[in-house]
Amino acid sequence: MDRKLTEILRNRFVSVAVDGEKMVNRRDAEGEFYRKILIQDTPYCPKAWPNREWMVLQRDLKDYSPEACETANTNILVLTVDPEGKALAYWSIEPQRWREGLEEAARNFKPAAASKIEPGRPDAYYGRALPAGGLSVSVTSKVLKGPEAEWTKGQLGLDYLWVRKDEAEELARGRLADSLKARIVRFHLPCGGKLRDLTLTGGRLSGSVLWEQGGARWNEELLGFIQTKDGKVVAFDAIVRKRSWAADRPEPASEHAVAFALADPAKEPAARLVWPGGARHSLDDYLR
Repeated sequence: MDRKLTEILRNRFVSVAVDGEKMVNRRDAEGEFYRKILIQDTPYCPKAWPNREWMVLQRDLKDYSPEACETANTNILVLTVDPEGKALAYWSIEPQRWREGLEEAARNFKPAAASKIEPGRPDAYYGRALPAGGLSVSVTSKVLKGPEAEWTKGQLGLDYLWVRKDEAEELARGRLADSLKARIVRFHLPCGGKLRDLTLTGGRLSGSVLWEQGGARWNEELLGFIQTKDGKVVAFDAIVRKRSWAADRPEPASEHAVAFALADPAKEPAARLVWPGGARHSLDDYLR
């Protein structure tokens, strides 16, 4: 994103990142506001979600289940609304659409007093945060080489790894709990479960995997260090590199990097409030 668009965002908009699936199912003030945005019928909200009426009503069915409720995919859109929730403009996340979308939203905005929204009690399921006594680790990813690098243009992906209290206590003792190992491999590594030999020895976290299929090859390597003090984890730093090679090509066709760093939930509220990406369908399954 260029500097001018960044200035427009900072000076004329309040930026909020949300998970559409979570928001549409929340049974609280946040969920009501989000659903109000989705069901309106204006020129700036034109059937972007073909089953939006159904997904709003789904939450009221007797067999309601946050995990089972299917929703239209609003996670790939940028929505702009005024303080009352009236849609101003929307567009897909491709970088070239940002300028047009922001300019349209700015033209459509009409300053006016907005009614206050009482937050009330948060949703009992989606309002849950980082487990007490647990750790939050920021996970930053970037595509370094390959077709995706051209599309992402150097943008960073941000996620959080949540560590349960019992797992944090094991880390402080120099041990990697099987549940934490499985969570890292399944939800936070580019290869999605291929790396099986993740180990923690003397504070050194490491693992690697190489596999082939149809002549193509993939390699994933992880190296990190866990530091403790007074029985607590004070540092969780790791780097992951994933490379892939096309058949009969010596140079990697694509390359991804992922960095882990211990977050401070007291200074960074998102670290305890924003669910990890792997938990979006079920936080219980993620933390299992």
